[in-house]
Amino acid sequence: MNETEGLRFRRVHRPQVITDELPEHRRKGTGTHNTASRTYRENHNTASITYRENHNTASITYRENHNTASRTYRENHNTASITYRENHNTASRTYRENHNTAGRTYRENHNTASITYRENHNTASRTYRENHNTASRTYRENHNTASITYRENHNTASIIYRTHNTASRTYRENHNTASITYRENHNTASRTYRENHNTASIIYRTHNTASRTYRENHNTASIIYRTHNTASRTYRENHNTASRTYRENHNTASIIYRTHNTASRTYRENHTASITYRENHNTASRTYRENHNTASRTYRENHNTASRTYRENHNTASRTYRENHNTASITYRTHNTASRTYRTHNTASIIYRTHNTASRTYRENHNTASITYRENHNTASITYRENHNTASRTYRENHNTASITYRENHNTASIIYRTHNTASRTYRENHNTASITYREPQHS
Repeated sequence: MNETEGLRFRRVHRPQVITDELPEHRRKGTGTHNTASRTYRENHNTASITYRENHNTASITYRENHNTASRTYRENHNTASITYRENHNTASRTYRENHNTAGRTYRENHNTASITYRENHNTASRTYRENHNTASRTYRENHNTASITYRENHNTASIIYRTHNTASRTYRENHNTASITYRENHNTASRTYRENHNTASIIYRTHNTASRTYRENHNTASIIYRTHNTASRTYRENHNTASRTYRENHNTASIIYRTHNTASRTYRENHTASITYRENHNTASRTYRENHNTASRTYRENHNTASRTYRENHNTASRTYRENHNTASITYRTHNTASRTYRTHNTASIIYRTHNTASRTYRENHNTASITYRENHNTASITYRENHNTASRTYRENHNTASITYRENHNTASIIYRTHNTASRTYRENHNTASITYREPQHS
């Protein structure tokens, strides 16, 4: 129960003044009892008055100190609460404003960067697809046309080149064969001529041993004739025209040889065979020169004809090559046009790289906005924590001050209350002493 309310409704026992007019005391008479009674009453009244004064003073002091401490505690608590709420509300408002400002800035930058990114991305994508499709179609068309033209020209040139190679190989083979045959026949005829000429000269000079030398030369001529038959077989195999010429020459030579044999018999029979030998030798020489000149003319004519044919084929192949080369050049220039068109594809690539630059700018702006948002958020958080910590420290300081003041006032009131208890014990002791002193004369 509240002490002040208890004191308000406490019933004070008024001291009863004992006088001689009371019936019971009047029958007892006067004496020591009256003196003790008066002493008791005086002491009791003095103690009562002292107790009431001390009790009232202590009650009033306790109530005043308790009320003052309560008011001070409530005022300090209310001031600290109001300060805490104001600082907390200020920090909250600052945090919300900074948070909302950072959020709006982030959303605006994010939306602007997104719109710019989508527009640049869509424009670059459309431009890239259009240029890429146009370049691809142009490249495929030019590439297909150039491929078809190149294959046709290449096939035509290959056929002409293969025909030219065939003609060249045939010409070289015929030329080499004719050259080898000509050299072999020329060398064989030359050797035969020189040997026959030398032999005839030796036979002519050594006229005395002509018979012996003639038989030896006749045997040598037979061996040469057999060798000449072998050369004739090789010559017939290699060159039909030369074979026919050779057979004609051989027949002529055979007739001359048979004439030579006849002349030899005639020479053996008659010593005038030398004149016949010289005539036959000169005739054979003339026949050899004529046949040699005829073969040379035939070789030159065939060589000139082959040369003309070679030059004509070479010139035709050259013209065909130049035409195909010019056609290929035109095709190549068309390819350069396709290359220029393909470089337009590079322009689209540059636009696409510009798209990448826009993407990087978007990421940088996004990162900058994120960093700004985090910095503002961190700054607001730090400000909120500092204000919250300041308000908390102020609240704890005010709470501690109020608590110390309350404890001091409470301790002061406790000391006053203990003094009141001491006064109460002194009163009870004096009251008990007075009671004992009062009862002792009555029993006696």
